[in-house]
Formats: sequence, structure tokens, C-alpha cells
Amino acid sequence: MKYIALFLFLSIFTGCSHFQKNRIDSIQVIADTKANHDTVTDVDIVFVYEDGINLPESNSAWFDIRNDLRFNGVVKVIRMRITPALVSEVQLPEQHFLANKVLAYVNFKKNGDQPPMDITQNKNPVILLKDDNYQLSWRR
Repeated sequence: MKYIALFLFLSIFTGCSHFQKNRIDSIQVIADTKANHDTVTDVDIVFVYEDGINLPESNSAWFDIRNDLRFNGVVKVIRMRITPALVSEVQLPEQHFLANKVLAYVNFKKNGDQPPMDITQNKNPVILLKDDNYQLSWRR
């Protein structure tokens, strides 16, 4: 009887956690009315499913070569074009919870040499696009 109870507990526990490798439940992008000096901003959310994948280390490098990259299913990229004064929910890919790492690349006029934001351990990250900078926040 105690083995049945243990089996049921483990089944429920693993079924609920989905063997989650990151903490993300949702991602939101909010652009102020003058975001990126009042221009459209490209934001790519990159879900990395395998360790050892070499990705560009800066936003500008990512956007320079992103169209030439091929990942054979081990990386999923959600591309967004965010206009000023927009609030957008990111459409998460199926099995997003299995990604080992989740990065946000932001194509901003200023600060293009910054590294991508690692949002892997944020439950509900919010990317805030402001006039001359961007930052990471979160929802509860």
C-alpha cells in the first residue's frame, strides 16, 4: 500500500512540474510612447534546448547574423517587432519549459553592444522599452 501511495505522489509531482528547466510562465514586452527614440524595436526571445550552443554575445552581433543562423530544432526564436506605446505578451513555444536557457535580444539604437538579457530564472519577466534604454522587470 505504501508503494502505491509513493507512486501516486511521484506521478502527481512530476506531472505538475513537467520537468521544468526554467522558471518562465509568461513574458511581456512593454514599450513606452517614445520607446527607442520613437521607432520600432526588434525583440527576439531565444529558447535554447541544448547546452553548448554558441550564440552571439551582444545584441548587435545577434541582429547582424540572426538570419544566417541554423539551429536544427535545438533553439527556438520568437521574433517580435514592438512599436512604441505597445504592450505585448510573448507567445511561448510548446514545451518552452524544457529550454535550458532563455535569452532576450533587444535591437535598440543605443546600447547595441550589451549582452542579451538572461531571463531563464524569471517566472514572469517584463522587458521595458524606454526612450533611450531598456530594462528587465517582472510581474508577480
